Amino acid sequence: MAFKELSEKQLLTMSKEEQGNYWEEFKAYYSEKKKSLQRKIRETEKEENARNKKKLNHARFVLFGALLKLPETKSLLQKIDTSTFTETDKKDCNLLMKSLKWDLTF
Repeated sequence: MAFKELSEKQLLTMSKEEQGNYWEEFKAYYSEKKKSLQRKIRETEKEENARNKKKLNHARFVLFGALLKLPETKSLLQKIDTSTFTETDKKDCNLLMKSLKWDLTF
């Protein structure tokens, strides 16, 4: 059963104990309502972030594709410090270089 707010007149007719119980129920009801609202906000943000992740990945793909077409890109890639790359990263980058027919290895 949902909490029902009482008017000031109704509250004044209640005993101190009844008023205390009323305010406890009031706090519990609105605390739960606040938690529910915050949960919905987090879920909405999570869904939006998931949608944006796809868009961001697509934008990275498009921009990197355009960068690969620039003549300066090859010399720039040679300057990259690959010490933080994992072996899988290096293999994948080397596969990309091979598909581009560039004589560059990581």
